[in-house]
Amino acid sequence: MKKVIIPKEAVGQELLPYLSGVGIFLSADCGGAGKCGKCRVALLEGELLQKKSPGAVLVPDDNGTLLACMAVCSPKGAVIGVGITEGEGLTVNQSENALSSLDSDSEWGVALDIGTTTLAMASVDLKTGETVATVSRLNPQRCFGADVMNRISACTKGHLKALQKLILDAVAEMIEELSMHRNGKAPKKMTVAANPTMLHLFAGISPEGMGAHPFTPAFLSTMVYKGEELGLNVEEITLLPSASSFVGSDITAGVMLTKMQEQNDPTVLMDIGTNGEIVLCLGKNRGGKLYSTSTAAGPALEGAGISCGIGGVAGAISKVTQTEDGFAIFTIENKSPIGICGSGLIDTVAYLLSTSLLDETGYLEEEPFILASGENGDISLSQEDIRAFQLAKSALRAGLETLVAENGLCINDISKLYLAGGLGFYMDCQSAMKVGLLPPVLDGKVEAVGNSSLKGAMLALCLPSKVREIEDIAKANQTVSLQNSPIFNEAYIEHMLFPMEE
Repeated sequence: MKKVIIPKEAVGQELLPYLSGVGIFLSADCGGAGKCGKCRVALLEGELLQKKSPGAVLVPDDNGTLLACMAVCSPKGAVIGVGITEGEGLTVNQSENALSSLDSDSEWGVALDIGTTTLAMASVDLKTGETVATVSRLNPQRCFGADVMNRISACTKGHLKALQKLILDAVAEMIEELSMHRNGKAPKKMTVAANPTMLHLFAGISPEGMGAHPFTPAFLSTMVYKGEELGLNVEEITLLPSASSFVGSDITAGVMLTKMQEQNDPTVLMDIGTNGEIVLCLGKNRGGKLYSTSTAAGPALEGAGISCGIGGVAGAISKVTQTEDGFAIFTIENKSPIGICGSGLIDTVAYLLSTSLLDETGYLEEEPFILASGENGDISLSQEDIRAFQLAKSALRAGLETLVAENGLCINDISKLYLAGGLGFYMDCQSAMKVGLLPPVLDGKVEAVGNSSLKGAMLALCLPSKVREIEDIAKANQTVSLQNSPIFNEAYIEHMLFPMEE
């Protein structure tokens, strides 16, 4: 636990934004509504005031803790204890190239993937196309909520500039870190891939139009900035184009990278996250058309919205396996367990099903189910956590089946399912099929492609033709709405249940 001094001069400031302003980023999955409990801190000295009752002292609970999102800094000052939850997230290293083999004086650029949960950046030698180094970290905007809707809501409350500053400050630090490998020389170009909301926040353009029907973005096309316009030490910045309000350049870049349109038979790209984006390419034998959809899976699979959920940081339980004596847990960097991330959650649910501690309806026999003891108490899953997981996996599975069915196909017709992102890379596919997240008929057809968003941005950084290719993909894409689809509604209800072994 880290001690943080809240000075008297901070009086009147809400504690959560104040902490982010001094570089301490607490998760607030609920967007600061006081519901998720993820921003809990210990009051060690002094006092804090109530946000909802100005001037009234905020009284800690019996454990001496309180929610930062409900606190306002007091004229008396305070000292608080904050748990450390920083880390890189579930990222995938792109390369192991030796830094010493590259010319530190040659021109270089950076590719950036802005995820709702994680930021990933790679430096690339523009002459050779080689990856020089990679760096990643958790997205500091999570103090305004775990998903894009919470962050859009924050913009309606006047926090757009704060959200932009958080992301630009983090990106500036990442560029500076990578510049150390280039003798301090600044990068020449940057390409950025992200979902549309993250792109808007990066550019300082309000995404409020995407917060309600008809979900209208301010822009979808390629955007080019001078680095100085955004306060970043890079000559030129290119924001890659999106396909629709909820299918961004992270997905269009992934379509380009996987070469889906060059395949003869139908293929699918799925990015498992808060907004599960799914793209179907019919294949050259069926005309090669592209269709996409986005399903609101919620943040459960990214470690948010789960009582002991956490991002892919050191100490997160990332894998659970069945043993003769019960089960074994594995954590990121083999650190002491502090929570559970998405891949560990999927494994745990699969284990509970295999031992009949969880039935097909989602009823949990032992509640809470304790996985481990951590510094701040037991790490466990509750019945409510299981329900959140069911909602997430059902939305993703139903979205996939609807997209396929709407185009006259069945799941068996899919020749390859590409899984994008850190969770897709680390997820155990057998566990995902056991819990009903992925169809069993795709066994042997699943390929994890890692961070296809970042890899696609890296290609676009070196080859301008790839930017044009991504633009063509965005224009060719046809969006399939799930909102009033009877196929989706039926599949969603069906897949709320867990599959049971015969």
